[in-house]
Amino acid sequence: RGVYKYYAEEIKEIENTRPFSKNGYKIPTSQKKVHKALTLEKIKTLINYTTDDVKKQRAVDFFVFSCEMAGMNFHDILHLRCENIVNGRLVWVRGKTADTTNEKQHRNVKITSRCWNIIRKYGIYNENTPKAYIFPILADSLSEKQMYNKKKTWLRDNVNTPLKQVAKELNMSEFTTYFARHSFATFAYEHGATLPQIKDLLGHSDIKV
Repeated sequence: RGVYKYYAEEIKEIENTRPFSKNGYKIPTSQKKVHKALTLEKIKTLINYTTDDVKKQRAVDFFVFSCEMAGMNFHDILHLRCENIVNGRLVWVRGKTADTTNEKQHRNVKITSRCWNIIRKYGIYNENTPKAYIFPILADSLSEKQMYNKKKTWLRDNVNTPLKQVAKELNMSEFTTYFARHSFATFAYEHGATLPQIKDLLGHSDIKV
């Protein structure tokens, strides 16, 4: 503002275009974010989906896993370790809040029978190796940048791309991992969960979110 004021006094041509004047530039208000979710009917279609295509089946299984585990973020799924399974439940800290100065959001969700099957199918669970990743995709030997690139590439090639293929096969609109979190909210609400309960499970601070 100071720089603009200095030169505005020197260049009279821009005297009437001051962005900081009463009638000057105004920061546009942001549009309300629309959360994407699948309908209950489509969620059930995915739960019952079977195929011989390994990538498609794995993508759908991980999507269903996210939905049933209270909309668990895929970042958190890939970072799950054996120590996160406690008495038949998954206990973890949301990665989105892990490195913040605000209160960390702890999640504690019962593992459904379907999710246990997914863990057995794609994962390695051994209570004697608590620090081992449940799904052997990441490795502690990777640098932070390598870890980021690994997750990004794996999710693109093994989940999001196959999900788009599944959507086309089932005559559904395209959907990605982003839909899973809020599809859980749809599924839970249709099965009797209250909005405050869903808010707590998703880790939202406000019911309006």
